[in-house]
Amino acid sequence: MLLPLLLVGACSFPEYAFTDPSSMLQGPSICSDGVRGPNETDIDCGGVCPVCSAGQACAANTDCESSHCEDDVCQAATCSDGIANGAESDVDCGGRCPTLCESGARCTSEADCASGSCDNGRCSPPSCSDRVSNGDETGIDCGGSCAPCANGSPCHSARDCNSQACDVTQLICVDAGCQDKLKNAKETDVDCGGPVCAPCTANQRCTTDDDCDSDICDARTLRCVAASCSDGVVNQDETDTDCGGALCDPCENDRKCTAASDCQSSVCQARLCVPAAATGVMLPENKWQLTASNTFSDSSTASALDGDSSTRWTSGADQAPGMWLELDLGQSEIFFSIVIDSSQFSTDAATSYNVYFSNDGTFATAARTAVPGAAISTLKFDSAVVARYIKLELAAGSSNWWSVGELSVYE
Repeated sequence: MLLPLLLVGACSFPEYAFTDPSSMLQGPSICSDGVRGPNETDIDCGGVCPVCSAGQACAANTDCESSHCEDDVCQAATCSDGIANGAESDVDCGGRCPTLCESGARCTSEADCASGSCDNGRCSPPSCSDRVSNGDETGIDCGGSCAPCANGSPCHSARDCNSQACDVTQLICVDAGCQDKLKNAKETDVDCGGPVCAPCTANQRCTTDDDCDSDICDARTLRCVAASCSDGVVNQDETDTDCGGALCDPCENDRKCTAASDCQSSVCQARLCVPAAATGVMLPENKWQLTASNTFSDSSTASALDGDSSTRWTSGADQAPGMWLELDLGQSEIFFSIVIDSSQFSTDAATSYNVYFSNDGTFATAARTAVPGAAISTLKFDSAVVARYIKLELAAGSSNWWSVGELSVYE
């Protein structure tokens, strides 16, 4: 008597349900009933349901958000677990990890790569034409084994400079006349300032901010002002304005960094200070733009960003692998979770989808693959994601259209 029931209900279940006949009894609602079902590894997660968080029970790596099941328990993603998980761009590197990725590893932005160069989703080896200062270069694509640098570029020795003159104090390529211990040509003080010499130090004469190593020329005295941690300028060894480095206080979230010690949170990710834990605050949607591969003629992607889950964007076509939604946040943002609310149109919820992040609008490697859909899908990340673009791509088909009532992103 059970077989007819299975055949009638089969068409309404996601494709993954067919791997186990008994799992065909479970629809999307069973993954939100607060009970551990026979095809779940923990309450409402694992098995045929969305992946489980760290600390929940599992039977295989695929049951876990971190893709790491050990001793039947989902482990938290770490930067030393030998798995590309969390917000990493490749195995234990890039993204949230302090270790930058080597050449050939996956990347979503230049910030993921030790070379500072990400090309078509892969870290590139240093070169003399990648517009990044890397390898043994002293400046951008110059110095070291590359061509000599122009005046104003960093140097280690005279051979790094076109002029064959490297200022020994500030290690900047300068004109040869900037080392004659005289105030001449267009210098503002002895061997410093002006268009071709290194900037001057505190109390030396100047005419513009560019003449000073602190980037501050006192307009009244026309003398360079010493750098400080309260001058409103990025100078000294600061990583952002008046913060970071060895001399100033650590930076707040969303400020630039090069190491964990530069940040109040002690977390530097993709060269940006990020929170150590989620705040639960929803990001404002005023700058967002949503595009789609398919949109019904009477629908609009704006309906998924209007704060009202009863209005919707819908595809106007049956779900098919490769169908996508792409969200542009307007700028790189820091977030810990994404909520896809199709609760008012639950039969049109995504069957299964891949999730991509990017800072430049190119999507090479999915951060999550084959995520089971639900009436309300909540994607949580153990550590912050830094990205401007989010792409949701269907990984499986369905005889229903794809609809989203509201798309939200949370810090």
